[in-house]
Amino acid sequence: TVNTDLVSDTSPQLGGNLASNGNEIVMADNDKIKFGTGEDLRIDHNGTRSKIENLTGDLKLSSNSIKLTNYDDDETYLTCADNGAVEIYYDNSKKFETLSSGASVTGHLGIGTTSPNKSSVNAAISVNGSSNSIVELCTGDARKGNIYTDGTNMFLTNNSTGYLQLSVKNTETAIKAIADGAVELYHN
Repeated sequence: TVNTDLVSDTSPQLGGNLASNGNEIVMADNDKIKFGTGEDLRIDHNGTRSKIENLTGDLKLSSNSIKLTNYDDDETYLTCADNGAVEIYYDNSKKFETLSSGASVTGHLGIGTTSPNKSSVNAAISVNGSSNSIVELCTGDARKGNIYTDGTNMFLTNNSTGYLQLSVKNTETAIKAIADGAVELYHN
């Protein structure tokens, strides 16, 4: 005997796959869909927010590309491409992108701060942490130089045996400080 009263049946079971036949499965607010023997994966909506919970292991989303957008699909938050870049957007404008050689930032990069507030600059690095904040300049594994402050003074150091040079127009040397040697000042 088959019990066809699914409303009263407290433990209905399927003997095969459930086909929707062109219809939708509708869940009421605060009802959850649960997966796994221990009900470890849960999806629910309470009328004001939706939530996916994974209580064990990793929550893995697999695709050749991933794109997170707003509801109207006219503003991008994040994109991920297979064998390619991960891009992060602010107000539909790309601000961060991974590259095969590292990463690229468009605009101001604040380090140690939540609001760099440097909208007037096109590209900059801001270090706003302790009074001895340091930006290390490296090639490979070697630290080649530092830019830092002690809270009052600004320092630019060269950690190699070469020289430290300030140039204008990319080609005109203005000041050259030679390790264990002279400081040279140039005109034109």
